[in-house]
Amino acid sequence: MNRIFVFIGESGCGKTTIITELVKRHPNIFKKVVTCTSRKKRANEIEGQDYHFLSTEHFFSNPDLVLVKNSDPTACYGTRLTDLKSETHHLLITSKLTGVSKLRDLGFYNLVVVNIYINKKLKIQRMRNRGDSYQMIYDRIKSDQPTVLGLELNEIRVISIDANQTIDEEISAILECVNG
Repeated sequence: MNRIFVFIGESGCGKTTIITELVKRHPNIFKKVVTCTSRKKRANEIEGQDYHFLSTEHFFSNPDLVLVKNSDPTACYGTRLTDLKSETHHLLITSKLTGVSKLRDLGFYNLVVVNIYINKKLKIQRMRNRGDSYQMIYDRIKSDQPTVLGLELNEIRVISIDANQTIDEEISAILECVNG
């Protein structure tokens, strides 16, 4: 059975980087779930590849959107229910713990949580490297809550990764889950 790998962790921990690298190295095994957002597109982002960029109004009038969250008044994020099903690939998505619970509530039991830890210094460095403004970095650090895995995940497989690991070590941990 194909699984949904849900990547959780603070801003800048490498969720998108790991997903991109998994798809690049193993395109016949993994597929990225392209989520939707109402925030402004960053210079290096591509519509339909990084996100589906939608109006804020669309988020509240579309019943196919699940895992909807408002990070601030100008930025909503969500996932299309139809994009969470694949007969051919393991799916890769970023979310928060509340999203994992919501997926379980929707009847998805093929979940694997990839929990990524990052220290504050490395987080700031990575957000600067990707072009986040100082205000955005400040806001993200202020709003990020350390990911604490609770009892609600007791039946879900969890892979713990440290952002200081190499990309090869991170991918190896995920492939062990696929092959094991």
